[in-house]
Amino acid sequence: MKQIGNDFTVNLPTTHKLDLTKRVPWAMEPKCQSCHVGDARTVATMNRTDQIVAPDGIRLLLAYKKSAATAQVLAMNQSPTSRFAENQNLYRLSTGHGGVACNGCHGATHSEWPNPNPVANDNIAAMQLQGHSGTVIECTTCHAPGSLPMNLDGPHGMHPVNDPRWNVGHEDFAESNLDRCRACHGLRGEGTVLSRVAVTRTLRASEEGTRTVTLQKGTMVRCDTCHENKL
Repeated sequence: MKQIGNDFTVNLPTTHKLDLTKRVPWAMEPKCQSCHVGDARTVATMNRTDQIVAPDGIRLLLAYKKSAATAQVLAMNQSPTSRFAENQNLYRLSTGHGGVACNGCHGATHSEWPNPNPVANDNIAAMQLQGHSGTVIECTTCHAPGSLPMNLDGPHGMHPVNDPRWNVGHEDFAESNLDRCRACHGLRGEGTVLSRVAVTRTLRASEEGTRTVTLQKGTMVRCDTCHENKL
């Protein structure tokens, strides 16, 4: 609040100059990667003693270091190598997966999906696009069912979501890419906030389809949910 109230235009009437040593509203903003600094694997190697880490152990609760709290202008965390990093100075200008605007899947700057109120107008677009609120995560929102290759080329390095081919056919891929599995499913395959299901799903847990697993919305997908934990 101190820096927000420290008006960078205060001397403009007399000096005709802006004080750019102060925070400039709408231009100097925290970025996604100021709190989303990495995934389950990369944050394990970071020194975050000067940060307030969220209970999930991955995200941060402050966009800046604790020691910077008294600075006149806060220096926001910079994590350009994070899989969640923006490619522009502002979220509303940034793009990702195939050039899609970040707010195309996550919602507008001040109404990111989901709104905790289930009947909020903010949720309508996501519900119309994919059938449930929250970040647009269903690949079939834009892609024909079964049309995507089985790889990790989705947004933020994701595999195809809710694709039965991936559910039962990822074994060979996983065995040669264990670290990429750990990024979201945990260093020991224990599941993380990054592997939560966005809506209640019933998944095939065997190739022949004779065994299924139902996961409630918000469940963190673990390796041993369906099979032996190889991580």
